[in-house]
Amino acid sequence: DWHPLSDTNATGHHDTGMDDIHDNNNLTKERDTLRDERDQLRTSISNLTQEHEQLQSRYSTVVTSRDELQEEVKILSGNITEKVCRSGWIKYRKSCYYISTSRKTWSKSRQDCQDRGADLVIINSREEQTFLSRFNERLWIGLSDRQSEGNWKWVDGTDLVGDGFWQAGEPNDDRGKEDCVEVARQTDEWNDLPCSTTVYWACEE
Repeated sequence: DWHPLSDTNATGHHDTGMDDIHDNNNLTKERDTLRDERDQLRTSISNLTQEHEQLQSRYSTVVTSRDELQEEVKILSGNITEKVCRSGWIKYRKSCYYISTSRKTWSKSRQDCQDRGADLVIINSREEQTFLSRFNERLWIGLSDRQSEGNWKWVDGTDLVGDGFWQAGEPNDDRGKEDCVEVARQTDEWNDLPCSTTVYWACEE
């Protein structure tokens, strides 16, 4: 059969045009799909960022709570382990003190302290000296030079460090017989006495 040339060309152009439109539609759909995926990814990233920030905030809160709890535990542990004094003993800082109600020689005073599971007081600071002075009594303390004249030692065997809290003119070893130390009531400072003198005493544990 005979067909006009013009009809054949027209049909070819028509098919090509339809293909172009179809391709365009596909590209548009792909572009829209990619845009949708991009938007979804942005939303997901935004959500993840928010979740991350929330987790960071929660983590910070948990860390703060943990630190506060640890501090509370430390305080409570300190309260539990804090020294508790027996009846008749007085607490000062980390020690317990017993102030006698009778007078004895230095040796018998020390023996009494040891019988109580303690020893004559060792004074480590001006504050402790002031604490003992408030009882307004002559008190034996755990210091003497009985072993070697002029070599003052505490009952735990340690040497007296520094100048101590001697009252003016003391220690003077009057008549060569003063080897034990009291807190003198008049001055609230130390005085050496014959160890056979009977005064009150202070125990420490």
